[in-house]
Amino acid sequence: YRLQQWRLHAAYDQLKKKAKEHAILLIGDAPYYLALKSPLVWQYQRAFLINPDGSLPKISGIVYEPKAMYGRQVWGHPIYDWDNATDVVLALWHTRIRYMAQIFDTVRLDHTNGFFSYGELDPEDSKKDRRRKGPGRTVLEKIIHYADEQHLSIFAEDQ
Repeated sequence: YRLQQWRLHAAYDQLKKKAKEHAILLIGDAPYYLALKSPLVWQYQRAFLINPDGSLPKISGIVYEPKAMYGRQVWGHPIYDWDNATDVVLALWHTRIRYMAQIFDTVRLDHTNGFFSYGELDPEDSKKDRRRKGPGRTVLEKIIHYADEQHLSIFAEDQ
């Protein structure tokens, strides 16, 4: 696997050089949430709400409320622990940004409004779901500033 990964990165480096020669920008995607099985989730466990046994007390999704266009949506990702671990969450984002800056010229931040408001769903009881306030503009600006330092431009996507 390491050899395959090395070959992939070597080929991608060649692609990136060719693209730059022809003034073509490579655009990546940075989802707001990470999958539970992501190595980054386990490297930065303190950044998430994860029980000691590895289960999730709360998961990502859309809370059922009148303005939810399609009702309750269960996405199932781990939720960031913004209340207790903002510095760890920022360190995680810095790791992601550094890596993306190596392979992309610009990145789309998917679900950017999650920095301002997000659904915290109870996997067992939808009556315990709630909409939470995110860390907001200050944290998002720190992420964008760090991306600028890494020469990675970012654009936001959301509804």
